[in-house]
Amino acid sequence: MTMEYVAQGALSRLRQAAAPAVLGTVVLSQGIEDHASFAPLAAELTSGSVAPMRTVLAAELVCAVRALRLRDIDPESLGSAPVATLYATAAAALPDGAGDRPLPPDLAAAELVLHRLATQATRTRRP
Repeated sequence: MTMEYVAQGALSRLRQAAAPAVLGTVVLSQGIEDHASFAPLAAELTSGSVAPMRTVLAAELVCAVRALRLRDIDPESLGSAPVATLYATAAAALPDGAGDRPLPPDLAAAELVLHRLATQATRTRRP
């Protein structure tokens, strides 16, 4: 599997979900009402965007970690920059090596890393 294909497929789903929900018109009550709320459709499209966005972010994380590893950059060399913690967390969770292999396990691991980081960020922001 090529990571670009996976990311492009997810981006395509995001673009479809990003289309305005009110592209059409609806006549209600035999023409008495001229407006219909498309809020339920908009909410459905928005919630359908979560999985593809997660896939895009995971693919970006996998590619970023692989690129840093190819340049022989380790987390310690980044000092105290916030990205050093992110890189260390991701590098510890993602398989090492840039050889040709199936990447779905890498994507799954990256999604878990992103979920953990998002959960931690949410907890630290709450009063």
